[in-house]
Amino acid sequence: MRRNEDESINILAKIIIVCAGLILGFAVCRIFIIPFSMTDSSMDGSVPKGSKILLLRFGKVKTGDIVLVRHPDDSGKFLLKRIVASSGDMVEIRNKVLYINDQRSGLNIYGLFSDERNLPLNFTDRDTMTVVKLEKNEYFLLGDNRDRSYDSRDMGVFTGNMIKGKLLYMFK
Repeated sequence: MRRNEDESINILAKIIIVCAGLILGFAVCRIFIIPFSMTDSSMDGSVPKGSKILLLRFGKVKTGDIVLVRHPDDSGKFLLKRIVASSGDMVEIRNKVLYINDQRSGLNIYGLFSDERNLPLNFTDRDTMTVVKLEKNEYFLLGDNRDRSYDSRDMGVFTGNMIKGKLLYMFK
């Protein structure tokens, strides 16, 4: 009889440990991981519309990272964009080509263009934009689908506190 009681207690202890582990794992994921669904085509080429992604809530971000940011005009809306420049950089766009500190950017490889037109500066900043100097804790963000993205060209620079997470994993 004593042996059955010991086995029952042992099984109960294992069940409690597994449940506690699952609860702890779920809590840790909720604290560190942000799930997000891509609802537009602004990042096509890298993150297609409809993709499900996981973002890491904490950690340093750098140029080239894909980040989730709070929309500056609508606090309930979030945007997924690529950091193309950060503190101290000078950003310019000439005929759809991105320049950082007067050098053609290596991040141009991510740019997807679906509109053959090159719109003049007096019409829009989309294809040609004057130099923007980034201050401390400022980031210039662009969507990879440059002709279909609402980003720093339209909304201005983003500050570090607007960044909510960076891309960790994507399910296509």
